[in-house]
Amino acid sequence: MLEWYLDINKLLREMRKKAINAQVFLKTGDSENAKLINGYLKTDCELLQRRWTDQSLDARELNNIDRHVGYGEANDYRDILERDLTDVETRCGHS
Repeated sequence: MLEWYLDINKLLREMRKKAINAQVFLKTGDSENAKLINGYLKTDCELLQRRWTDQSLDARELNNIDRHVGYGEANDYRDILERDLTDVETRCGHS
């Protein structure tokens, strides 16, 4: 369980970095690089879901982050950074 917790937190740190980078690219008008980063975030989201369900946890708990990564707009990255990642971290700590 400890290994799972550490793996999830490592993945969340990487997702946070990517969300910040995508947000910066969008703010500077570089939508191509933002889209590229979003593709990496989608892959991370899929990995997060697999790791989550490997522990018999409900994948619906990840709906918000999954939806925001799916849309990939500036307000979605803000929500990912301000709410979604923190919510997943909290749920991870209670599992």
